[in-house]
Amino acid sequence: KGEVPNRIRQLGTGISAVIRQPQIESAWARQSIAAVRQELGDSWGQLVAGVALSNDNPANYRTRAIDLMQLFGPIPNEKLLLELSSAPNEQVRAKAAWMMGLHPGEQSRERLIELLGDSNPRVQRAACEAMLRSGQLPSGPTGILELLKSNDRNLSFVAVRLLERIPTDDWQNRILESDEPRIAILGMMALANALL
Repeated sequence: KGEVPNRIRQLGTGISAVIRQPQIESAWARQSIAAVRQELGDSWGQLVAGVALSNDNPANYRTRAIDLMQLFGPIPNEKLLLELSSAPNEQVRAKAAWMMGLHPGEQSRERLIELLGDSNPRVQRAACEAMLRSGQLPSGPTGILELLKSNDRNLSFVAVRLLERIPTDDWQNRILESDEPRIAILGMMALANALL
């Protein structure tokens, strides 16, 4: 009931309408997006990548553009994802890290390791999950042990899962000798799981 705001009724045209399309997971929304994609033809890829790359766009538009590339093509390439992983906005960096887990490349493993040290826990978690999903594991526990200390339980949980997949010879002694209680406790849980 009540008046529907104009910004909801009038989504715009072309790529603007696609980016603002509500309920992207619904069949009717995807059908609308597919129609616009067909209408835009060869310019679709350039336009949607442009929305994702522009720091002037709101973060939700940029992440929506990345989702649209995943759903409707062209699949984001490694160069694009590496560039987006350095964006000033944490939502965009996290989405880029998540996508690196779906589409691993030669340089994405190193970038995901760098993102473990990101200032935002959401980005760190996305990097951990991407490594787990793609099998792009770090060669050692560097960066992961610090994540065990996090007060974000989701981040520390996924760091434990990641640590379990690294050869225990590389980190077992560091865990057992740690003076940091969270690193010791969560690290020993990871060690027990890895040895089972």
